[in-house]
Amino acid sequence: MKFFKVILYCLFVTNLFSQKLQKLDFTEEEQNWIKNNPTVYFGYDPNWPPYEMFSNGKYTGICNDYIQIIAKKTGINFQPVKNYTWEMSFQALKDNKISMVPGAGITKERKEFLIFTENYIKLPWVIVTKQDNPNNINHLSDLNFKKVSIPRDYMQNEVLERDFPNIKLILRDNFSECLKDVSTGVSEATVGSSGVITYFMNETGSTDLGIACYTHYKNYKVAFAFPQEQVILRNIVQKALKTITLAQRHKIHSKWVTIKFKKSFDYSKIVFYTIISTIIFFIIFIMFFIWNKSLRKQIYLRTEIEKELSKTLEKVNKQNDDKTVLLQEIHHRVKNNLQIIISLLRLQANTHINDDVKEALNEAVERVNSISLVHEHIYKNPNLAEINLTKYIQNLGEELKRVFIKDFEVKLIINTNETNLNIKPIIPLALILNELMTNSLKYAFKTKNAGTITIDLFIEDNKLVMDYSDDGVWYNNTYSRNFGTYLIEIFTEQLNGTFIKNIESNTTYHFEFHDY
Repeated sequence: MKFFKVILYCLFVTNLFSQKLQKLDFTEEEQNWIKNNPTVYFGYDPNWPPYEMFSNGKYTGICNDYIQIIAKKTGINFQPVKNYTWEMSFQALKDNKISMVPGAGITKERKEFLIFTENYIKLPWVIVTKQDNPNNINHLSDLNFKKVSIPRDYMQNEVLERDFPNIKLILRDNFSECLKDVSTGVSEATVGSSGVITYFMNETGSTDLGIACYTHYKNYKVAFAFPQEQVILRNIVQKALKTITLAQRHKIHSKWVTIKFKKSFDYSKIVFYTIISTIIFFIIFIMFFIWNKSLRKQIYLRTEIEKELSKTLEKVNKQNDDKTVLLQEIHHRVKNNLQIIISLLRLQANTHINDDVKEALNEAVERVNSISLVHEHIYKNPNLAEINLTKYIQNLGEELKRVFIKDFEVKLIINTNETNLNIKPIIPLALILNELMTNSLKYAFKTKNAGTITIDLFIEDNKLVMDYSDDGVWYNNTYSRNFGTYLIEIFTEQLNGTFIKNIESNTTYHFEFHDY
């Protein structure tokens, strides 16, 4: 109860602060603009789910959720222009016939005639090909001199023409047509953001298509775009956009793009509780009936009931034991299957001639291995509901040290106060630790003969706090694709957390997780 009071108080204070900040931020010029322009018309892409959709006369999607919040904060009535396509919206924006579009990629070419707010959506791009990927396409450069279908006037169109002029672009109206081109062999591939591509593939049932690889455009930025004449409107939207909290943004994203993991449903629980409920109901009914029929048989019946309860208790205990063994066996089998995957990835890495691919496969091996260790600890732990963090982190660290270091020693210091965690948060936390320790072991101690990694993990103020540091020597790698950092951000968001990185003297991370 106390926890919920704290949450409600924080939400109340945050709401008051946001309202106060909004009133203070708007200048007199901006307030007059809002007063004189109560309705703002905007363009959109009706075929860009889950970010923008227009069906049955209604505009919906992630962008619309942001617009609704901004409308409440500013008092402006934002209205989409009906029956617009993206091509029409983009041209109208160039000609200053509409006031804005809520979802436009930020490119150097567009900055010459448009102005933007801060980016609020980041889109990793992927390449989609036939499922068997006959030409082994693993990079955008592999598409040179090949046909690639792209929606016209999309950001991909501009970027590919600029960075990969040898790709033969086929312009279509939307991604549904692009996927059809790939499926029918009109083009070799299409390139788009992972969320949109996945949505269209699920909607169209494109079972013969698959994501060949991620491109090096990991976080292409999307923002509100305006004609250059709409500076005041841009400033108003920008200020309102800044007041949207990280929690609100996470809620919007989770509403439309939810990553779900398959879980086997435990039907044994239904059977177990059904049997117990039936037995209890039967016993109560018999007792009531016999009590009304004959008090003389009460002693005899009580004796029979005690025997029945004794049998039921034995049956329940046996079922609990069987369930424990079954769950342990499931975790054991999952661990074995993950070990098979690890072996296959290692075999592929050892036989591949491309060093980048080898490195990527080896990193994937360690990520899968960190999950496998979780299931191994659950299998060996008599308490299936919790995992001892000290033992798990120690085993994970020793496994990574065995893989990445040979000629020097790295000491692992773990302070968890014997903290135990349930199964739900341990997988994201394990993958975060895997990325951090892998980076330290691979790069931080190259110029040293020994080193130390320190991990402090404790519960404080209803949140799980983790401090990670090493005493290695770091340098700024400008060629890094930051995929590890991207994974850390994803898994931190899964636990509704935040982190801060500091590299002033040595590398340190400070994490705070609220869903643990």
